[in-house]
Formats: sequence, structure tokens, C-alpha cells
Amino acid sequence: MDAAQRVMQVIRRRRGAGIPTGELTMERAFMESLLAWNGDFPAPATLSETRLIIECARLLSHDVICLQSQPPGGGDGDGDPAARAGEIARVADENFFVFWIVNGAFQQVMYSSDFVTFMTAIAVSPDAIAGEMAAVSKQVIATIELGARHGAHGIILADDIAYQKSTYMSPAFGERYLLPLWKQQVAAAKAVGMPVFFHSDGNLNHFLPFIVAAGFDGLQCIESSAGMDIFKIGQTYGDRLCLMGNIDSALLCPTASPDVENGEPLALDRAVNDLNAAFGRSGGLILGTSGGLHSGMSFDLVMRMAALVPNV
Repeated sequence: MDAAQRVMQVIRRRRGAGIPTGELTMERAFMESLLAWNGDFPAPATLSETRLIIECARLLSHDVICLQSQPPGGGDGDGDPAARAGEIARVADENFFVFWIVNGAFQQVMYSSDFVTFMTAIAVSPDAIAGEMAAVSKQVIATIELGARHGAHGIILADDIAYQKSTYMSPAFGERYLLPLWKQQVAAAKAVGMPVFFHSDGNLNHFLPFIVAAGFDGLQCIESSAGMDIFKIGQTYGDRLCLMGNIDSALLCPTASPDVENGEPLALDRAVNDLNAAFGRSGGLILGTSGGLHSGMSFDLVMRMAALVPNV
């Protein structure tokens, strides 16, 4: 069974595929430093972004690689999805499951204006914001279809709608304006044969019913420090959502990992082992961090997290 088949089995929550691993994002500076630390590449700075991602994913025994169709904020410059889509087949040929990350309509409209102005418009003129999002949603669907044509295995719709305590808008706004767009975008992905995950940082608890109703196959991030309890989410929605992420990035930072006994970081071990125990047999989990891999993390701890996940 290759990585793409294994991950697809987990997304479909079929038993026996174990727990694959992967990260939504890996910072370039982190990747260069990790490869230099490991000693396999004397000049990692000379590698392309895609080659860096592939080599780091291989070192960390990842099954999943996520490729951005645009910069996370939805900006211009190197954000042409057509230029980036050419990397999909290159990564898939290296035996990874490829998630094509597409910035959602809410996120793109939010980043296109001043945040305070945007939040005021949500409260004062929601119909106008809805019109902007509907126009952008056509581009979102086109980018989803572009990824499919280039061989992506799945879609992650990145629509950052929340912060640590709650969402940026009321459930009523979400149900009226966001849910119809999500349904269209999910339908577009499924029409070309791809599972689609929803990504947002923050506390999404009040929006989980809408994410399920939209038809998403999975949820990425699941930020425990924002009140997202992966075990409760798994119990409630595990028959409909594959879960991805969840490990607190702080557990990989040496200055934030005082819980150590005999040189072993107990908190990290507990976090990974608890997920293994809860999801290892039933499936439905792709393990990784909630916030990606970044500079300042301990390479030893990052490697330890990878080693704690049983191979199938």
C-alpha cells in the first residue's frame, strides 16, 4: 500500500491503515536548519522550496505533503496558483499524498481590507460582504479544479474564521453566508474525485455542525490551546470527519517543555501516545502539529514526535 492509498483509507476511516503523518506548513528556515542538523545536505539553502519540503517530509517519515496554491494571506507576487500547480505531480511522484491548499473566500476577502473595516462590515453590511465572498468563491472553485487537473489527491480549504476564544462572526452569519459557499466548494472538489478538509485556527466549536453539514471530509488544525478537544470531536463527529493536526507546537519547543523525566519529554510522549491509543485502530487521524513546524523548535523533539507514531 503506497502513501496515497494509505491516507485515503484513513480519510475514509477504514481500519488497519494506522496513523499517517504530515504538516500543513513547514517554514523554510526550519527546513534548511533541520537538513543541515541532520547532515544529509551540506547546502540545504540551495534547494528549491519543493525539494526542501520533500526531503524534510522524507526525513520525518511523513505520508502527507501540503502545497500552497497561494501565500497564506492570499496576496499577489508568487501567488499564481497556475505556477504553483506544476509542483503537485513532482511531489506525488515521490510517493506522498498531496493536499492542495486553497485559500477560502472569507479569508481572501478578510485579507483584502483593513481588519477593523472588515469586521465592521460583517456587522453593518453583511450582504455586501456576502457578495464579495460569492465572487471570490468562483476563483476558489477554479483553483480547486486546477489542483485536480495537476494530480492533487485532496484539498484543504484554508478559511481562517476564528481566534483563540471564538469565531469572528456569529453562527447565524456562518449558517446564512458561509455554509452555502462551503457546500459549493466541497461539491466542486468531490465532482473531480477529491476529499476536502476544512482548516482554521482557533475555537471552531460552534461551527462544527456547519463544517459537517457542508460535506467536508476532514478538519485540519484542531488547536487544543483554543479549546478544541480532539477526543470529544472524534466521539461526536469521527464517523464523518477525519481529523488532522492537534499536537501543540509548544511541546516541540525546548524552552516550553519542562515536563521531562530521565531526559524524556513526558508531555510530548503523552500527547502522541494518547492520540495513538484513541485513533490507531479505528482510523480517522492524520497526526501532526496544529500550527506547523517553525524556527525555534527542537529538532530532537520533532524527530521524537515522528518516531512515536507506529509504522504500519
